[in-house]
Amino acid sequence: MWFSMEEKRVVFEEIRASNDSPGSRVANLEDELLWPDQPMGRDIAGSLDSVEGIGRDALLEYLNDQYVASNAVLAVAGGASHEEVVGLAESLLDGVREGEPLPLIPFEDNLTGPQLRVEYRKTEQAHLSIGLHGVSMFDDDRHALSLLSVVLGGSMGSRLFEEVREKRGLAYAISSYSRQYRDCGALSIGSGADPKRSAEALQVIMAELAKARDGVTEEELVRAKELSKGRLLLRMEESRAVASSIGIQELFKGEVRTVDEMVKQVDAVTTDDVARVARRALRPEKLAVAIVGPFRSPSRFAKHLLF
Repeated sequence: MWFSMEEKRVVFEEIRASNDSPGSRVANLEDELLWPDQPMGRDIAGSLDSVEGIGRDALLEYLNDQYVASNAVLAVAGGASHEEVVGLAESLLDGVREGEPLPLIPFEDNLTGPQLRVEYRKTEQAHLSIGLHGVSMFDDDRHALSLLSVVLGGSMGSRLFEEVREKRGLAYAISSYSRQYRDCGALSIGSGADPKRSAEALQVIMAELAKARDGVTEEELVRAKELSKGRLLLRMEESRAVASSIGIQELFKGEVRTVDEMVKQVDAVTTDDVARVARRALRPEKLAVAIVGPFRSPSRFAKHLLF
């Protein structure tokens, strides 16, 4: 029991630390708005109340349900032979229980209109997190959406960086990224802005999203592809990243694509593909805007939710 309570205290402090960080808090709020009233929208750490309510029996039940052979993949990258790894695995993992893990709780598309939540914090900077429903890791449009994200806010030459920071000086940092899960995904934009100009920053971001529905130029797409491929190749220089990549692919997809195959998939994306996924993803009715900063009322932001 003592060990259980000590572990709970560690998790309590992690939850408190996340809530105390405006950047982490605003990201969690975005997820709550994107996927309301379902597991996808909840912080993986849980809440103080939910963690407090977990007992030993619940932990053992979860262990028995989920930690089974059919729900595990061992991925190794580095200076070890296949035979050596198999031999070690057989000796170390002998006795892992057989069984089927609990089924996935499917994501529910219950977002019916643009959502806004403003949380008051006495901060020097306003933190904005803007999300839209994206695509899953199995969707044919996943690479096109990732490239659209790069064009929007994936580099210092991106549209949002140029328009929001360089031209107007509305924010010090702004970026976008695409998240892909088993049956859903998100396109997210994060920014930190001067509180006095944060509503203007949101307005400009919405205007850029509206423009992006028309697609991207060939030049923008080429730059996005080269940047994405360069990041992929650089990341795969690390053995840990290689092991993570092949493990995730095997666990979720049952197949492993080589780096060359992934590069070919990126190269195959056309401007028509990006325009199609832009029209599919950039919809105001699937918009979630979370803001943490020195604001008592959401009124200054509410009028900027449509684009």
